[in-house]
Parts: sequence; C-alpha cells; structure tokens
Amino acid sequence: MITPEEYGAKGDGVTDDTKAVNNALIAGVGGEVKFSPNKTYSLTSLEIPSDSTITAYGTTFKLIDNGLTTVNLLNEGIILRPGVYLNGKKNIKIYGMKVDGNRNADAVRAYYRHCFYIYDSEDIWLEDCEGFNCEGFAFGTCSSGTHTIDDPYNADLPTKRITFKNCKGHDTWLNSTRKPFVFEIARAEYVNLINCEGQLGQESIFRTHRANHIHFSGCTAKNVQAGYIGECYDIFKSADVTIDGKCYAESLAADGGNGSCYFLYDNVDLALKDCTALGVTALRVKPALGTESVYNYDIQDNTFNGDVAVYVNHGDNLKIINNAITSGKGAITSEPHPDGGVCDFTNMILSPNTINGKEI
Repeated sequence: MITPEEYGAKGDGVTDDTKAVNNALIAGVGGEVKFSPNKTYSLTSLEIPSDSTITAYGTTFKLIDNGLTTVNLLNEGIILRPGVYLNGKKNIKIYGMKVDGNRNADAVRAYYRHCFYIYDSEDIWLEDCEGFNCEGFAFGTCSSGTHTIDDPYNADLPTKRITFKNCKGHDTWLNSTRKPFVFEIARAEYVNLINCEGQLGQESIFRTHRANHIHFSGCTAKNVQAGYIGECYDIFKSADVTIDGKCYAESLAADGGNGSCYFLYDNVDLALKDCTALGVTALRVKPALGTESVYNYDIQDNTFNGDVAVYVNHGDNLKIINNAITSGKGAITSEPHPDGGVCDFTNMILSPNTINGKEI
C-alpha cells in the first residue's frame, strides 16, 4: 500500500500537492494508494494510471488553478480543465474520493472545470465518491467515437463499462452560455448508476446524450437551480435505457425553474418503472422536430405528481400503464410539438392508470 505522504504530500489544504500525489499514484499501479482521512489535498488535477485502486474516505481534494492544461474536446470548442481526468485508462477503482471544485462564483469561464471526467476509458468503478462546487459536471463521460440514433447498437464506443455507486454530485454552476449538468453520461455504453444522488444543478441533474445500455437504479434527483429550465432525468438520443429501483425525481425550483422530472427525448428502447416524480411536469415524452425517434417505451408502475403529470408529443410502440397519476391541470396531455408538427402515435397504450384516485 502506498500513501501520498511518502512522496512529500502535505494534505494541509494550502500546499500544492499535485506532483507528490501523482507520483504516489504512479508508484501504486497494480496495488492500492490510500489517502489519510481528515486531510485536504490541493491539486490542479489527478492523473490516475490504469490498473489502479484508490481509497480516499474522509479526504477532500480541492481543485486549484496552478499551471492547468486545457483540453479541446473533440475539436468542438468545448474546453475542459478537469480535476480527476481519466483519458484512455482501464481497470480503475476509486473509493470515497471527495472533490471540491473550488468554484469562483465571480469568474466568467471559457472552459469547464469538471470534478470527475472519464474519456475513452473502460472498466472504471467509482463508489462513495462526491463532486461538488464546480464550474462543470460533478461526474461526466465522453468518447472520441461517434454515435447515431439510427444505429445505436453498433456504436462500439471506447468509453464503456462504467459504474457509479453511491456517488453524490451537487452545486454545479458556470458563468457562461454553456450550462453544466450534475451527471452527464455522453457517448458511453454499459454505464450503471446505482443509488446516486444529484441536486442543485444549473441545468439537468442526470443527463444521457448519445449513450447506450444505461441503467439507473435507486437514484435521486431534485432541486434544479432556481431560474433555469433543467430536468431531473434528461434522457436524450440514447438507446436501451432503464430507470427503475425506486428512482426519485423532484423538480420544484422557485423563481422560474420549471424543468420536467423525467424528460425522454429522442430515444429507442426505454423502460421507466417503479419510480416517483414530483414536479411541474412529471413526465414528458418528446421527439426532435421533424424526427420520429421515440420508439419502444415501457412506462409503468410509477407515481407521477405534477401540474401536468404526463405530457406526450409523439410515440411509436409507447406503453404508459399501471401508473398512479395525480395532477392539478392535466393528467395525460397529448399536443402537437411546440415547434410545429402534429401528434403521431402508433401502438400507444394509455390504460389502465389511476388518475386522481380513479382507475381509467
């Protein structure tokens, strides 16, 4: 077992421990690096090698700006300066790591400062980790590979087999036109989120974007930042997504925040079961304008509470049954796309459900 103090780390919250900690991580490949509890390590970034196990319960890692390296993600002008950055790595397990993004509330950034970011990496396990107070995502994934919703099961994305267990993310904010999510699972496949919690996000709490084979179980999302329109679960252009195990969503932000609890947008093969929603709009099913990419949704045995409980624009093989729905304005609403177009439903089943205590 390796400790960072063997390589000169202080853990006093003042000293820049970047070099000492990264040297300890290199020395610990194939074994375990253990951080002492009740210490704060100030770092620009952590460069974790493949085949590493890190235990850091009771330890805080505080991000600082000394000599940062900028990453231009996918040449899309998305500039990153991540804290824990796994790029091209394999077989990493991280337990109990708490990353404070050390956000400067007054700064106007031209880049994201994520707490944890996984890129082109596979077989990664994060358990009991926390990312917060950051100018970017608390947790994020991405790949250099491409993904198309037209053929989602043949994407073969390089970021795969990622597990987040008992992870917490909160207080993500960026003074920029780009607004960060708390958890973003983008361009990745075979990702499991187990008993994770997200709250106080400037945009959506949990978001998938062009991702495949994603499973949320027992996760909690609530309290989108006031004044912003963000969703609790924002599932976008993804395939084979399951949300179950008593996941919870609460979107009641004051001062104008009015995102949906579950926003299902342009997906294929999605299951939402045994979950709860409390918000302005509990469930929204929507395609992109001019597309017909809402296929094979199985939505049942949930509890939906909202002014508009269920709002549906389009669906092909869409099943919404056995749900307990409570609504003040509209239990199940089907309207044309707000940007134009018409409702188009094929093989849609909307009963039985219990609406305001009455089975229909």
